[in-house]
Amino acid sequence: MGGLRRGVFIFVPPGSSRFEVVKRLRELIDVVYAYREETGVSKYRDVEQLADAVVEEFRRAGDRPVYRVAVVPRSTLEAYLLAERLRKAKREDLQIKIIYLPKYYAEAAGKLEEELRALAEVEHSRLEAVARGEYRGISPKPLQISDKEKLKKLLEARKDAGGAEPGQAGA
Repeated sequence: MGGLRRGVFIFVPPGSSRFEVVKRLRELIDVVYAYREETGVSKYRDVEQLADAVVEEFRRAGDRPVYRVAVVPRSTLEAYLLAERLRKAKREDLQIKIIYLPKYYAEAAGKLEEELRALAEVEHSRLEAVARGEYRGISPKPLQISDKEKLKKLLEARKDAGGAEPGQAGA
C-alpha cells in the first residue's frame, strides 16, 4: 500500500467505492475505522474520538515494523480534520497517507474512449487546497454504465452544460 509499512491510510472522497476498496485490501490492514457500521470495522463518533483511537492503536502496536490503519471518513472535510489532528499528535511512527481513489481509477482506466473518460473525470479542488496535493482522477460510477443510450444522454447533457470542467460543480 503505497510503500507505507506503518501508518494511517485515509480513503477519499465519498462516492468512490471506498468501502469496497478497503474490503479488498483487508488482508494488508490491521484495523479499519469508518463512519458507519460494517463487518470487521470499528465505527467512530467524531473526528476527535477517531484521532484519539488511531493514536492509541499505534501506542498498543508498539514497535511492530508493519502496522496499518485504514479510515473511511464521512466526508472530505473529516478526512482533512483527521489528518491535521494526527499531525498534531506528533508521533514519529504515525505517517499519514490520503488515498484519493479517483487518481488510482484514472491510472487503471488507461486509454478509455476519450468521451467516456471526460465524462468520468473528477477534481476536488477544496481537498487540493487544504490537504496538500493534487486530487483529480476518474469516478468509477460512469464507467459502470453499460447502456450505450444512457451514456450518450449523459455525454449530451455534459455538452449542454457547456462542457463543465471537473470540479466546477460541487468541488
